[in-house]
Amino acid sequence: MGSPLPRGTKSSDRGAPSRGSLASVIALFSGDGRCLDAADRFQKYLPPFLITGIAQISASWDDYRPWGPDREPRAVITAGGWVTRKTHIVVVGNEKGGTGKTTVAMHMAIGLLFRGLRVGVIDLDSRQQSLSRYLANRRFWIEDTGIDLPAPLHRLIPASENNDRRAAEAEDRRVLAEAVGDWNGACDVTVLDCAAGSGSLARAAHGLADILITPLNDSFLDLDPLLQFRPGSFQVLALGGYFEMLWSVRNDRHQAGADPFEWIVLRNRLSGLIDQNKRNLSHVLARIAPVMRFQLVEGLGERIIFRQLFQQGLTLFDSDEPAAGITATPSHDAARKEMRLLLDSLDLDNNIPAFEAGG
Repeated sequence: MGSPLPRGTKSSDRGAPSRGSLASVIALFSGDGRCLDAADRFQKYLPPFLITGIAQISASWDDYRPWGPDREPRAVITAGGWVTRKTHIVVVGNEKGGTGKTTVAMHMAIGLLFRGLRVGVIDLDSRQQSLSRYLANRRFWIEDTGIDLPAPLHRLIPASENNDRRAAEAEDRRVLAEAVGDWNGACDVTVLDCAAGSGSLARAAHGLADILITPLNDSFLDLDPLLQFRPGSFQVLALGGYFEMLWSVRNDRHQAGADPFEWIVLRNRLSGLIDQNKRNLSHVLARIAPVMRFQLVEGLGERIIFRQLFQQGLTLFDSDEPAAGITATPSHDAARKEMRLLLDSLDLDNNIPAFEAGG
């Protein structure tokens, strides 16, 4: 089943389900019965067309379980056929550019390396190649200083140039799956850094994800790819393009018998100022998180240090190494704490042994 609703569909175009139906949808989205009492809160935020469309997909999910160490290892297709994969795939994706995807991907990779995990990264943005350049800067810094710092395995994958859309999608899925398969057993975690947009390569990456992290800048402009709101009342007018793509991918995975990925929305580039816009955004995100089935992580502040570290190929986690020469400041310490909280929320340290045992 594809995405059931075109963007721009008006709430008046669909009939309203019963209150019991609304409660059932919310319960399905939350994964348990704890949000049944949320029906009253969400009634004014979710128009009937959105509830009806989401219900069409959610009703088929009768066995949703949070992602965790009890999951069976997944399989991935390679040139030699289907093999059990032992790597957790973390996708950093957002249809909108400029949200800090590469910064998050790089810090996650280095942070996990310092925690003793084997990490590979795949740059899916062949045009900007920001993650690849970040890692190149790191290699140059290591060569110039002679200081040995950990670095992940790295690969850059360009999108298919086939003019036939279906053929391009098939090629992107195959190439990406084979790349993941090549590292089977060599990486505990593989981080995929997606380009902006929702092309076939990004869609293929989302289709492989165990965990999806969507960095979100602190503005309603950045929320637009998820949901579009009426100013003032915050009534939902339409589904955003990125949200439609996610639901389509989730449904494809369900049809293939795969479990849904865990979705984390990471608030990024937070300012220290508290204004009405920020309060409104916090209010809306808290309301829609259990319905759209994402975990909201109050994330990363807007800090100049991230831009400076890119030039050297360093991360905040490298400041733990005295030889790296990063002078700790209160701002740096706060930023590093925020990144550590993100890694803690993934709980990969505890989940990895389940995949090793399953192989």
